[in-house]
Amino acid sequence: MKSVHLSEEEIQHYALDKSACDTLIKAHVNCCADCKARIADYEVLFIALKKVPQPSFDFNLAELVVPQLPKIKPAPSRDNFFVYAFALAIAALTGTSLFYFRSYIGTLFASITPLLIYLTVTTIITLATILGVEMYKTYKKKMRALEFY
Repeated sequence: MKSVHLSEEEIQHYALDKSACDTLIKAHVNCCADCKARIADYEVLFIALKKVPQPSFDFNLAELVVPQLPKIKPAPSRDNFFVYAFALAIAALTGTSLFYFRSYIGTLFASITPLLIYLTVTTIITLATILGVEMYKTYKKKMRALEFY
């Protein structure tokens, strides 16, 4: 049995659905006259609320209100412009470098030992995996935080 009185939430929960309540709450209600009285008040209130007729309109409220709402145009995002400009600059720089140094690219890879290539590829795959897992964990954490709102 609980030694302190039930909270408002527990009392309302008990008044709405006695069967879903914890056994400690039920035991407390059986022994406490104050909590029984508060539960009885809530039961009367809930019964009275069920008897109140639902409001009904003889017109479609949405048709009257929606045209009066202001039309808001979304402002163009400048973030996208800077991202695209940066990507275009990087692509242009990479293309220009590859064009001017195209005759040296073949000798560059021919002079690198295969072990160094394997180590580089292994490092890249490992880093991509670690960063991908970390990004997925961050995503899941943010999604779990959004579920509470």
